[in-house]
Amino acid sequence: MLFNSERVPTNLSSNNNDKFSQSYKNKVCSPSITFGSMKQEMPRTHSATLSCRKKSNMESLISHNSGQVVEMKYIASRIKEGVNNALSEAESNLQKRREKLRDMLLREECFYTEEYKRTFQESEKARLDGMQRSLQNIKLKEEAERRALAEEKRLQQYKERCDDLRSKIHSRNREMLTHIHELQIKDKLAQEKRDRERNEVYNKLIVKDAEDKKEYDKRMESERQYRLKEIAKIYEQQLEEKRTIEREQQRMRVEEARLAEELRIQIQKEKEEEKEKDMKARQKRREEMEEQLRRAREEQEWRKAEKKETDRAFCELIQYELDKERTDNVDQKRQMRKEMELFRAYLEERKLEQEESQRKLSQLRQKENETLEMEQNRIKMQVAAAKEELKQEVLRENARQLEMKQLRSKEEREKKALEDEKLQKQYRRMEELEKERKLNEATKKKMYGKILKEQEMEKKLAEQRLRQNEDNQLKKELMREEQYLKSAEKLFLDGMSSKKHPFLKKFEFGP
Repeated sequence: MLFNSERVPTNLSSNNNDKFSQSYKNKVCSPSITFGSMKQEMPRTHSATLSCRKKSNMESLISHNSGQVVEMKYIASRIKEGVNNALSEAESNLQKRREKLRDMLLREECFYTEEYKRTFQESEKARLDGMQRSLQNIKLKEEAERRALAEEKRLQQYKERCDDLRSKIHSRNREMLTHIHELQIKDKLAQEKRDRERNEVYNKLIVKDAEDKKEYDKRMESERQYRLKEIAKIYEQQLEEKRTIEREQQRMRVEEARLAEELRIQIQKEKEEEKEKDMKARQKRREEMEEQLRRAREEQEWRKAEKKETDRAFCELIQYELDKERTDNVDQKRQMRKEMELFRAYLEERKLEQEESQRKLSQLRQKENETLEMEQNRIKMQVAAAKEELKQEVLRENARQLEMKQLRSKEEREKKALEDEKLQKQYRRMEELEKERKLNEATKKKMYGKILKEQEMEKKLAEQRLRQNEDNQLKKELMREEQYLKSAEKLFLDGMSSKKHPFLKKFEFGP
């Protein structure tokens, strides 16, 4: 704008110079007029250079600031993206390790539970089978001894019914009675000893069973405590990992705040630099304007001096022409008057041109001031827009961070709920196992009581069968009694039988 506006007075002055040179081309004033037109070209070239330099400086400043802001935003976004990727990867790895550990513990727990159940059932079954076999053997042995004793007593009764040998039997029985009494005492002592031994064995079995039960309870309690410790250890590890993630998040928040502060400081510094550059540019433009005004004043003074010199030269020329006119003819006088009129017209035109130049110079100064003011207003608007954009960016970033914080809090609450649910499931599983163990113990006690009842029933049935067999045998013996009576006399006439008394036979004692 300044470059184009400065062309106007220069063109006007050049046209006027052309008109004047047509009449005074070979006069003395023509060299000075040509030199003045050259000096009028200098401000125009200088102003055009300043305008181009100002435009290039503004474009480079705007491109530099926008490039730095875009680069800082890109770096901040890349840092945030890397942090979010690292956090998500760490969270996924932690979740995989938790799932793997939970599956491993569940498999191990199921394996140990099944192994213990199988071992306990096999040991219980073997113990019950051994007890049943020993009880059956004892029953068979007692039954055989009872039958042998009943047979011998029955023969003894037949012998005692014989009247002839009653006296001999009486005397022998008296002798045997004393000896048998002694043997009964010994047998009672031995029986008491056997009872004590059997009670001791039973007591040992009961104590051993109680100790096994205590050992089982202790082992189950230790396993439960071990599982609780493992669960607490896993929970502590999870809490530690959670604290580590929180510390990392805090560090990232501090890092983000530091980066935002650095970005703010850098933007503030750039604004200050931009402000300083604007101040320098305004100072430079002010100096340029002052230089232009100084040059304009110098040019005006030079033109005044040139005018005085021209007036003096024309005065001398006029005086010379007047002197010459006195000697020349009338035609030359008319020509000189015509040239003087042209010169006066030229002086009047030069005066008008100078006034027009002053007026246009004032207009140019006013336009330049308006241009500077508009440029300052534009820079202020750009700075305000940049501040507003930075403010909006900070607000958006704060909103995004708040949203991410809420999302992380929600995810942490969900993870905590899942962990609590897993712990509750594990506790419920342990309670179910404990209930199952108690139920198995109650079932085993019921089974053992049922087995005892069955054994008692079997014993009663055996006694009933025994009584029935005895009744049948009694009937058979009554039929044989006559044969025993017939043979009794012969048996007792031969003296005492060589057979041992059943009680003595039991202790291997002979008469």
